[in-house]
Amino acid sequence: ALSTTMWSSTISSNMEVFRPVNLVAGDLNVSVGIASLTDDNTIQIFPNPANDLINIALNTSEVSEIKLMNTLGQVIYTANGCFFNTVKINTSSYNKGMYTLSCRTKDGIVFKKMNVVH
Repeated sequence: ALSTTMWSSTISSNMEVFRPVNLVAGDLNVSVGIASLTDDNTIQIFPNPANDLINIALNTSEVSEIKLMNTLGQVIYTANGCFFNTVKINTSSYNKGMYTLSCRTKDGIVFKKMNVVH
């Protein structure tokens, strides 16, 4: 196991030299505060791959936000409100490739991958 050590020495009043820090994996605890439900079946996308239109079947009581992001993480579609049942998104103007759909529910955020082909 690696030990956690950090020390520095002052060379002048304006310069500090920092030595490497070794961290033990068990000492790290990171929380982002957002529940991620990646493999949740509350959201279904069809057809996938999509050509001109995708249908998002919402098998949950309520979705408050829908986002579609490209592989660079740029949000190319966003909608806010109270969504139930099925939402349709026109994908005819989108470039071919992989996209990530995120849907915010009361239980967290559901992420799904989809592909657009023309």
